[in-house]
Order: sequence, then C-alpha cells, then structure tokens
Amino acid sequence: MSNRLKFYREQMAAFEGTMDPRSAIDSGYYVPEPRKSSSSQIARIALRPSAKHLLIGGIGSGKTTQLLIACDQLNEIENISAHYIDVSLFTDISEISTNTLVVITGILLLNLVKDHSDEKIKEYQELIQREGYGYSKYITERSITDRYLESFKLGLPHELLNQPTKKLVEYKGVLTKERSNSIQNKLKQAIQYLNDVVRASHGDIIILFDGLDRLDDASRFNDLIKNDVQNISLAGIGVVLIGPLLTLYSQYRDIIEPAVNHTTYQPCFDVENDSECHSFFEKILNIRSQKDFIDQSALLS
Repeated sequence: MSNRLKFYREQMAAFEGTMDPRSAIDSGYYVPEPRKSSSSQIARIALRPSAKHLLIGGIGSGKTTQLLIACDQLNEIENISAHYIDVSLFTDISEISTNTLVVITGILLLNLVKDHSDEKIKEYQELIQREGYGYSKYITERSITDRYLESFKLGLPHELLNQPTKKLVEYKGVLTKERSNSIQNKLKQAIQYLNDVVRASHGDIIILFDGLDRLDDASRFNDLIKNDVQNISLAGIGVVLIGPLLTLYSQYRDIIEPAVNHTTYQPCFDVENDSECHSFFEKILNIRSQKDFIDQSALLS
C-alpha cells in the first residue's frame, strides 16, 4: 500500500460519521461542547445516585458521546460505579416490552456479584435468566376427574384416562420480544437484593441506557419509563436514559417528563450563525485532520 493511500484512508476514517463514539473519545477526537454540555448535566446525578435522568435529541446529535463522557466522569467520583449499556445488544428495540430494562439491570448486577456463593443470588440468577431468555415447562391440561367425566358423557372408552395429562409449553422472555406480566414483583425483589450486595463493594450503581432513541413508539417508551425506570430507581439504582425525539411531540410528554428527575435536550449546532458553535466545529476539524490536510481558507469558510 502506498503512503499516499494510507494517509487518505486514515483521514477518511477520522471523519467517518459512523465511527464508534468510544473509539473517537479514546483517539483524542472528543471536543467539549460549547456552553454547558449534556454530559456535565447528566453527571450531576452523582448528587442523588438513585435519580432518573432523561436525555433527548435527534439521531446523530452526539447523545451517545455525551453518555460515554458522563459515564467516565461519574466513575471518577468515589463510591460511584457507572455502567454504559447499549440496549440494542440485548434485544430488538422495535419489539421492546416492559421489564426488559429491569432484566438487563439484573444481568449487570449478577455480573458484578459473580464471585459470591450466596444461595439467594443463585436463585435470582435463575429467575433473571429464565424471564429474560424464556423457558419451557410442563403444565396439566385437564385433571383426571374432568377427563373421566368427559369420556363418560361422550360414551368414550375409559382408556382415555391413560393418556398423558401434561403438555410442554414454551414461554418467551422479555429479551425475546414477548411481554411477561407474572414476574413483576419477583424481578423487583431480585434487583433490590442484588443491588444491596453490589453496593457494599462497588458503591452506588448508576446505569446509562443507550439505544432507545431508535424506538418509534412513544406509547412503548412511556411504558418503560413508568414501569422499568421507576422500579430500577426504587431499588436504589440511578438511571440515565436516552429517549426518542418524538417524545417531545407526543401525547405522553406530560407524563414522561414529570416521571424523571431531570430532562436534558441534546441540541444541534448552528455553525453559520453561532460563533461559539463555529469555533467548536473548527476545533473538531483541526483535531481530526493532520497538518495542511484541510486548506485554511476552506476551514474558515
């Protein structure tokens, strides 16, 4: 490969719009936003670790980057353990249902207590695994008495009593697209217990959920706020949640915003009419480009 080709590939990669935000931060490409950044506002959750914080903005506006920066800032604070989670790595966002975020929280907590031999932890591990990913079990179809009476009424031979009375039923977990309503209280007890164990060694847990800005159903997002976010917070865990922009224009806005402690809006930047935003963009170009790659006159224009 020629040096020239290698050079241009590196420069193209530096300006790639789909670059992994964590990779960009680690490469030194991050530039603090002008004025008060979203990450600094999110980081104030440290004052009340079990609070609920909602970050809303358009896709591509930099929400994930701000979430990662806030996570790093929180982890610099003593007795706080912040964890970034991309929900889309666990389930199909378009099919998400209530209890999904609760189960994901349980999976995170279980990973933090994996060295414990507590029997109750093992019990909750089975619960979270089962309700998250589904399970199968045999259920009784009809009692022997019911089947005897039925065969008598129909004049059928009593040999029917010897037929199996159970059948195998499969239940899909909340991470596999189907809602499960019977596990609410058990899951709440599980994450409460697990968080109490984790807090003793890790401090206050704060979870930053990414990916839900791709959810195009305001009603479903509202259900997650009312159910999952509330239950996680009640267990003593802080929640930072990225939400879809449509939340601002839906009938659920007046329900969702009061249900969280703080709401932050990730803005778009007007580089033509705002001098601070223009300087911000100029710094990004300077940091990502090698010397003389971009003509100075083009940069200033």
